[in-house]
Amino acid sequence: MIIVWIVLIASFVLESIVTNMVGLNSVLLPMFSIVSLVIIYPYFNNNDSYFLRVCAISGLFYDIVFTNTLFLNASLFLVIGLILKKINSAVSNNHLNVPFMTGLIIIFYRVVTYVILLIVNYIDFNGIVLLRGIINSLVINIAYAAIVYAGTDYYSRKYKITKID
Repeated sequence: MIIVWIVLIASFVLESIVTNMVGLNSVLLPMFSIVSLVIIYPYFNNNDSYFLRVCAISGLFYDIVFTNTLFLNASLFLVIGLILKKINSAVSNNHLNVPFMTGLIIIFYRVVTYVILLIVNYIDFNGIVLLRGIINSLVINIAYAAIVYAGTDYYSRKYKITKID
């Protein structure tokens, strides 16, 4: 479980550092906290209720630290956890599937938050900005997912930490 907490904490810290460097209004939006959920799922060894609690708590912290939308990200991270559970039951975790899953989750998160914030009239921008933001977010977050997955996979093999594949 040490990998889980290291990845979560490191993702939150790194995301806040990168966000401060590029700014919140930038289209290059790091979502390392969401990517960390993709990376850590195999380490829960089919303990889905604990994983879903970690997702909800991570979303709540994300709401508190990064956004002004209390409970929006907590519920979205919980839904993301459910989606990850379904995806992982269909495909295995490897160096090719983790970036693919990350891309799907990032697209889902960006589109759903855009639609929700548009419905409640919190923001007003067009779909071109959303599409450009998704593409730019995919680049940085898929690269982060590939690097972190390689590191955690190496660490778990070296120290024989069990995970589902």
